[in-house]
Order: sequence, then C-alpha cells, then structure tokens
Amino acid sequence: MSVLGLALGNVPPDAAEAVLRFALSRGVTYVEIGTHVDFRREETLGRLAGRVIRETGSSVFITVSLQPEHFDKGFDLKGYLKKRAGWLGVKAVDGVDFSGLNRDTGPRLRDSGLLDAAGKNGLAGNLGFSFYDQPLYLRPVLREFGGWTFCRVNASFMDADRLPGAEGLIAAAAEAGLAVVAVEPLLEGRLVATIPPVVRELWGDRSPLEYALRWVWHQPQI
Repeated sequence: MSVLGLALGNVPPDAAEAVLRFALSRGVTYVEIGTHVDFRREETLGRLAGRVIRETGSSVFITVSLQPEHFDKGFDLKGYLKKRAGWLGVKAVDGVDFSGLNRDTGPRLRDSGLLDAAGKNGLAGNLGFSFYDQPLYLRPVLREFGGWTFCRVNASFMDADRLPGAEGLIAAAAEAGLAVVAVEPLLEGRLVATIPPVVRELWGDRSPLEYALRWVWHQPQI
C-alpha cells in the first residue's frame, strides 16, 4: 500500500494505519494497493486501507497495481480485481495500474489481452500504467491502446535528468491527455535523511521535505 509515494508494505499495521489516517487528514487523495511477497500481508493492508477510508469518509482514488509477471493471456484479471475490491469493501476499484511498463513489457501487455478484459469487466473505472523507460518508448504504449486515463511516474527533483527523465515523461503523458500521478517524491526518504550539510546550508530555512514536495507541486502537469 502506498500513499503520496510512501510505501507501507513492510510497516507494522498499527503504524501503517496511523500514517494513512494522517495522510488522508492532510488532503492525500490517491492510495494504491500493490502486490506483496506475503499474500496475507497484502490482504491485511488492503482491508486496513478500506476500513480507514470508510471510517474517515475520505474521497480517495483507489488503484490496484498489476505487475509484469501477470501480463499473460491465462491470468484471471477479473478474479484478481474482484478479490481486492472485496478487501477494500467496494464494488469496484477506481483504477488499475499496469506497473513496470517499458520497451520490453509493453508488447507483452498488449499481446496478453488484459487491457481489453480490464475495460469490459466493470471492476475498474480507469486504466493507467507506471512507466520506466525513455519517453521515446512511451509513444507505442499510448498509440496501441486508447483507453488510458492516468500514468504513475516516479517524480522527484533527483529524477528530473535521470532516465527515463521525470520531466520528459510527465510532459509526454500530459500531452496525451492523461492524469499524472507523482510518486516517490522523497526517493524512499533519502531526500530528507541524507542531505549533505553543505546543501542544507545553501537551502537556508526551508526543510529538505519542503524542497522535495515543492518541486513536484510546481510541475503544472501533475
């Protein structure tokens, strides 16, 4: 489970619930239920997220991620989504995030037939993807399937000039009319925990957290 790019998969349930409640109270509106090596852990966090969202009355966009190992014609997508919707206590999740797309996994997803199945089963209102490659290879993904509505991008100021280049990828997705969801703005906490003293001095009174989030918030496409 992640909120605002904070991965909670290995956090004790009590702590995960506290983080989720705090995030929702501060205006976070995107929660993703991802896969976990421990299926029971995945279910526990899914049920926890559903309960907290109901108790707080939060208006949240809930997505379920699907990893590349599931991009296969024989995969039971309907059963997968239905089970997770049950954990969350909803009739259907708001979106499916086809994760890990790049120049290799994109064709696999296309040939699997899962995109057509996802659009027909009524268990997800929006189809999106996470992309990890150069923007050049995003074009075929957008061209070969016209049903995308959102794209999830790892976006921090340290990613701006790295492959795939957060700024270029954000721009390409936005130009295609997709909603852009920014995750990992703190690089798993490294942008607030390991800033060299000389950089902290240059930044002055603003905290590393403020600088990291300001960079994301100042991207007009997000």
